[in-house]
Amino acid sequence: MSRVSTSIPGLMLLCMLGACMNFKPTSIAQIAAATETNSTSPQSRFGTIPLEPYQNSGITGTFIARDNNDGTTTLTIHLDQTADFNPWGIFSIGDCQNGVPENTRPIFTLPDIEAGTKEEVVETLTFASAPGNLIVVVYGIAPDGSQKMVVCSSLGPASIEAEAQIIPTQLEACSTPAAISLKGDWLAITTSKNNNSDIYLLGVDTALHGNGAATAIRLTTDPATDFDPAWSPDGGRIAFRSQRDGNDEIYVMNADGTCQVNLTDDPADDWSPAWSPDGTRIAFAHFFDGNPYSDIAVINADASGLKRLTTTDGYDAEGTI
Repeated sequence: MSRVSTSIPGLMLLCMLGACMNFKPTSIAQIAAATETNSTSPQSRFGTIPLEPYQNSGITGTFIARDNNDGTTTLTIHLDQTADFNPWGIFSIGDCQNGVPENTRPIFTLPDIEAGTKEEVVETLTFASAPGNLIVVVYGIAPDGSQKMVVCSSLGPASIEAEAQIIPTQLEACSTPAAISLKGDWLAITTSKNNNSDIYLLGVDTALHGNGAATAIRLTTDPATDFDPAWSPDGGRIAFRSQRDGNDEIYVMNADGTCQVNLTDDPADDWSPAWSPDGTRIAFAHFFDGNPYSDIAVINADASGLKRLTTTDGYDAEGTI
C-alpha cells in the first residue's frame, strides 16, 4: 500500500465524497423531537431563535436551525438591518453578555451575511453534539475596519442524546489493529464537508488509470476539526491533529479509523505530527512554558515518554527523528 498525506480544499473533493464508505448520515430527528420547527427554546439548538442586540447596537433578527433528516441541518439567519456584509460564527466559548475572547476559534466559520440574510448547510451531528454552551454571534464592521459584535443569542448546550453519540476511545482499549487491508495508492487528506473538517482516505488507483472517480473513506466524524494526517511507516496507523478537546491535540488511530485516542492532553497547542522511522514515536510542535512560539517534542506512540527536543522556535517536526 502506498500512502501520502495532504490537505485538499473541500470544493475539489465534492464530487468524490459521495462515495464515502465509512460515512453514516445521522438524523437527529429523535434528538430534536421536542424541538419543532417553530420552537423558541434556545437550549434546543433547533427551531427559530430570536437574535438580541449586543449592548446598544439596535440590531435584531432571527436564527433558524432546521434538521433536514438526511444528516444535514440548514442554518438560516436574518437581520432586520441590512449591510453589505456581516461576519458571523457559532462559538463554544464566550457569552452574550461579555462577548467572545479575542482570537477564539468558532465551531462554525460561516460565509459573511450579505444584505441581511444568509443560509448555510452544516452537519447535523456536529451542530447537535458540539460541546459547550453555543452562542451565535454576528459582527458589524466599524468605520475603522474593525469588527464589532452587534447581535448574539444562546443556542444552549448539546442534548444528552447527541453527546452520547460521541464516545471517546480509551488508549488501553486500542490494541486492535485495523480491520481492513488497503491495497494500492491511498492519500490521507483533510477536507471539509457541510462545515465539518475531517480526515478521509482517498483511493486514487481508479482515477489514475482513468477508470472512474477516486474512492473516499471517511475516518473521523467528531464535531471538532480534525486535520494534519500523517501515516505511520508501516501504513497501519495515522497520527493527526484534532481540536475535539478544546485546543489542538495530537491523536492517533488505526488506518481504518478505529481506535482514535489522544496522545497529548494539556492546555498548550500541539501541531504537525510526524512518525519516527521505526513507528514507535511521534514528533510534533508543542508550546512549552507559555512561550509564543513552538518547539519540537517527541512522545511514544503509547502516550508515554514526552520529551522536549528543541529550545528555539521549531514548527515542522518532519525529519527530526
